[in-house]
Amino acid sequence: RSEHGIVNEIDILYPIFITPDSPMRLRNPEIILDESPHNPNVPTPVKWIRAQGFRFMAIFPLFSANQPIALFHITSNQLYELQATEYEVYRALTGQMSSQIQIRRLLQTAQSALDETSRLYVA
Repeated sequence: RSEHGIVNEIDILYPIFITPDSPMRLRNPEIILDESPHNPNVPTPVKWIRAQGFRFMAIFPLFSANQPIALFHITSNQLYELQATEYEVYRALTGQMSSQIQIRRLLQTAQSALDETSRLYVA
């Protein structure tokens, strides 16, 4: 989790529920807008972003080897509409983020294997 460019948490698993009709299942972003902030009868996702103090949220899924590995949230306390060029930039960014996460995990696996080999060699 990061805020204002500062990473606060990494490798923390959070259980989430993604609805069967969510565009994220097709690798597309989920856009949540609170267009009527005074209307109490809104869908659950809108209630959730309200509780966070936002009126706009875009959630981009990150995948590695066809497996979801993370979610990238863009939020605003004002209504906002992403332009086509912004979608392209965020898709490229999340693609790079997915690659970096996968590389980091592979490096950790390789390091663990090397540590185990070294331990066995010393013993």
